[in-house]
Amino acid sequence: MKNWYMDWVFGTISGVSIVAAKGLPQQPEEAALWVGYAAFYAYCCRYLNPDLDVRGNRCGARTAPLGFLTHGLRRMRLRLLLRLVKPFQFVLNIMHNLIWAPFGYLFTHRGILHWPLIGTWLKASWLFLLVAPWLHYKGYDLLETYRSVILSPWYMIWTFADLSHILSDIMIAKILKRKAFVPPATIAPRGWLMKTLGIKSSRWFAI
Repeated sequence: MKNWYMDWVFGTISGVSIVAAKGLPQQPEEAALWVGYAAFYAYCCRYLNPDLDVRGNRCGARTAPLGFLTHGLRRMRLRLLLRLVKPFQFVLNIMHNLIWAPFGYLFTHRGILHWPLIGTWLKASWLFLLVAPWLHYKGYDLLETYRSVILSPWYMIWTFADLSHILSDIMIAKILKRKAFVPPATIAPRGWLMKTLGIKSSRWFAI
């Protein structure tokens, strides 16, 4: 059972609830913004979830965002379009790995990145740290920009996507009757940060 399927279910339920409470968007700009929010939520569930510390789930480790498109083109045997899309997929894979591989190696599975709110904050801060030199060069106030990012609707959507993932993990553990949500130390991969600190067994850090 893949968590991001369940995450999308939670997102759909939430979206329907919002529409029921507020009604459908009246302006094209508002509708486009809602579509953007929904797409970003789905993207976070699939590629920016708390499992970035697992190599196979790391953003870009396998298919990156164009994986669904290339899979569909392959199924429909549209080889010409597939050849046109493949280079973009390759570039996106490299970009995603360059961004998230160093970050993912810092942590261990179902550790800090699975802490509600904290995990999302760490990932968003990592992205901000990467672009901070460019923002400083362009003359932006880094503290004010960082504050605006943390308070933005996009950040809130990312937080909700992570919470959905954590809830899915717990539900799957219950359904499969696992004894603990946190995997044992012999299974969970250890991150560089945990190794550097010399932490060998701690339920707080899930290793």
